[in-house]
Amino acid sequence: MKKTIYLSTFLLLGAAFLWFSQKPTSPALPVLQVVTPFSLLDETGTPFTEKNLQGTPTVIDFIFTRCQGPCPLMTQRMSTLAKDPQLAHVRFVSITMDPAYDRPEVLAAYQKEQGISSLAWHFLTGEQPAIIALATEVFKVGAGEEPDMHSTRFILLDEKGQVRGYYDSQDPESFLRLKKHALLLQPGTHT
Repeated sequence: MKKTIYLSTFLLLGAAFLWFSQKPTSPALPVLQVVTPFSLLDETGTPFTEKNLQGTPTVIDFIFTRCQGPCPLMTQRMSTLAKDPQLAHVRFVSITMDPAYDRPEVLAAYQKEQGISSLAWHFLTGEQPAIIALATEVFKVGAGEEPDMHSTRFILLDEKGQVRGYYDSQDPESFLRLKKHALLLQPGTHT
């Protein structure tokens, strides 16, 4: 009888150990949106589409190079993420809200001026209606006709091009949460 109790206890503890060891250490990030087809140009004038967002987690923001408001801080914070060795698996994308001025050559010069041209960071431009539609309809963030009418949130995508989170670029706690969530999205994981 004692052997049966010990064996049952041992099996129960073993099963509990297996269950807890396989349980994720943090909650899965929800899928908030799937990125639909779009086509813009990167800083080299090369087409950049939703297909370029496949295979690697990505952080996206909307800025413009002549901005005197939040954009310089957003670029500085994005640069902090892009230079973090823990986030070497993440791609970064900034989409201009001033495409009439921010043509590919302007974006390339801005990238060089900011000291980020060697990073996995693309700067995109295109036609203004397409960019506004991309912001409002695909990424579900605010955007308007004037360049300064844009969202200041960072958008985290997984390797499948699915939106997994929105983060206030002006809030330090939200910024730390973005880094934590980007670390969860290691390629090949299904968080």
